[in-house]
Amino acid sequence: MRKTLKKYFIPHEHNNYTPHILKERSVLVLALISVLLFGIFAFEGLFIASIRNIAAILPAVLTDYANDTRGNMSLAPLSIDPLLVEAAQMKANDMAAKSYFAHTSPEGVSPWFWISRAGYNFTYAGENLAVHFADSYDVHKAWLNSPGHRANIVNTNFTEIGIATAEGSYEGRPTIFVVQMFGRPAPTFDITPPVVAANQPEVPTTEPTPVAGAETVDESRFDLEPIEIIIENDLFVVARNPTTPVANAEEGEGSASVAGQESYASWFEELLSTPKRTLTFAYSILAAIIIIALILAALIEVRRQHPKHIFYAIGLLILIGILLYVARAVILPQALIT
Repeated sequence: MRKTLKKYFIPHEHNNYTPHILKERSVLVLALISVLLFGIFAFEGLFIASIRNIAAILPAVLTDYANDTRGNMSLAPLSIDPLLVEAAQMKANDMAAKSYFAHTSPEGVSPWFWISRAGYNFTYAGENLAVHFADSYDVHKAWLNSPGHRANIVNTNFTEIGIATAEGSYEGRPTIFVVQMFGRPAPTFDITPPVVAANQPEVPTTEPTPVAGAETVDESRFDLEPIEIIIENDLFVVARNPTTPVANAEEGEGSASVAGQESYASWFEELLSTPKRTLTFAYSILAAIIIIALILAALIEVRRQHPKHIFYAIGLLILIGILLYVARAVILPQALIT
């Protein structure tokens, strides 16, 4: 191993004072690797999105990022609730079907409609939205850079989370709608039925009798519940249901130990769902290898170096810089949140 490193990085007599990493074949291989990485991550639609059940933005990864942020503040992690996931999916599907991007739909339907429709009875609830992103880390970073969205993620009143995505079109181009819903469930009470003495006559129930042709229940009634809006603007929304008490905690209590926090996404899922971050990390490693070789070449027997190999290395660094810029600024730009 030591001899290999010396051959590839240290100029000496046996490699003609030219490290192998700077020779034509090595530079060509590194250039091909750079282009291949660009193709895989920058054009992930051709490679990653074509794999079944793999998307550029994964709810499990976003949940882990949210819990990492809360963990850094010694806050209790959020647990995934299936009903909140269902509500987020219905909201994402609605935005995708109707090509809008807002907390309230063109028909005036608020996030609380979807949460109630999913059967989630809440004390506190909130919603973050994003669109036009192609990287899970960029979505989370954009939310953290927005004070309102960040406040939702670290809100101590929230204990559960549900995230969903839907493919559609917005502003004239295909996109992915991301919905992040938060909640604290209303407490449930165990009601024990009364004890009926033996030989006591049963009291008949008075359940209503269905009437043929009766009007069906309008689901929009869910949206007319007495919801107290705590904060609402174009960026984010938080609400409280005043008809339900807070269970086993005072309002605002949410700190807890985060030791042994559960991860919902595997490292492979995180790798695939963060193409910009992964590409930057891979290019940083390649650039570091080239720079180390150049520094060693300049410090050791610099007068015996072959200038063309130095130019090869500099050209490779320029290529990596161009590919990274195109990938980050043109192909995988940051987009919209609300």
